[in-house]
Amino acid sequence: MTVGELDARMSWREMQLWAAYELVAGPLGPVRMDHLMSILAAVIRNTFSKKRSTPEQFRPKWGTKAGPAERKTLGQDSTTQLPEWAQELREIEAAD
Repeated sequence: MTVGELDARMSWREMQLWAAYELVAGPLGPVRMDHLMSILAAVIRNTFSKKRSTPEQFRPKWGTKAGPAERKTLGQDSTTQLPEWAQELREIEAAD
């Protein structure tokens, strides 16, 4: 999907809701793709650097509270607002 198609199909508010959901629940998309990408990142770094890395160093920590950067992006603490946001997502999906 292109940015233009996404813009035509989804409001900015809905995008924020999905971003908040992903911060708490983990990545959307193929199962454990985050794990596979962390392995790839570690292999690449280990190939080109003297410092050795493990996949865990590159894997996001899902289910933790959003940090200051995420709160600024989303406009509020996503972990405390998720139930309200989840309900709003259900209403958006029901309208489609």
